[in-house]
Amino acid sequence: MAANSLSIAIRERKHGSEFEKNEKTRLESLLGETDQLSNLRTKLASAISENQISLENEQLKTHLRETAFCQILIDQPSYPTVENLVQTTS
Repeated sequence: MAANSLSIAIRERKHGSEFEKNEKTRLESLLGETDQLSNLRTKLASAISENQISLENEQLKTHLRETAFCQILIDQPSYPTVENLVQTTS
């Protein structure tokens, strides 16, 4: 368990800032404003819940897919589907 936690922490340190920078850029484009990442995440959640951004919005779908994929790369990089996707995109 401790080794797994350490591995996650190492991957977070190695890739986390790049993934967050990319997420922030996507959110700024989607929302049309700049702010701290945590605030942008909150604003996106509000915009979705208030139907200001449609769940059918392609930019939203791309953002959610990319964000989830990056988090899985940190948390579960050996998950079979992730390994297949990484091999396909490499």
